Amino acid sequence: MLSQIQTEGQPRREFRLTPLNISIGAFLILALIGGVVLYIRNGLATIKETQEARVKATADLDQIKPMAGSVFVRRGSTASGEHGTVTDHYRSEANYESIRDYYLKEFNRLGWKSQGESKMLVRGQDVGAVELVFCKNGERADVFFVGSQETAGNITYTVGTGWGLGCGRNSKTPE
Repeated sequence: MLSQIQTEGQPRREFRLTPLNISIGAFLILALIGGVVLYIRNGLATIKETQEARVKATADLDQIKPMAGSVFVRRGSTASGEHGTVTDHYRSEANYESIRDYYLKEFNRLGWKSQGESKMLVRGQDVGAVELVFCKNGERADVFFVGSQETAGNITYTVGTGWGLGCGRNSKTPE
């Protein structure tokens, strides 16, 4: 098959549909299809891994016994890409020191290692918010005491476990 291609101001060129051109075209189409298939397959694998990680983080959180006298308010979950958290929100009359001491023992009982505590500013203000960070098998968990800030549901503290976050303060690398 012979076609003619002409662009403005240039002489006509002939294009021949040869077996080599057909082979190159077929190769490029197959490569494109193969790339799309691999991309979709990888995306499905990532979704499956994320779902499995969320299930594990939820199971880890379910093992953590709430402090006596605390009222469960709600469970929340967030995920972005290959990392996320599952968090339980509680209301309590206990002070920070009592909550901290209880969860240090509870996480230790379950094999989590304390990475310390950090005061957290909320909108640039010190409201008494504190985060305790724990690590186990390369994953992170935390207890967050909200301090004097107002929250929906009058939350006093949260307990959360995560996946893909790594261990240590603000880390994305394993312990």
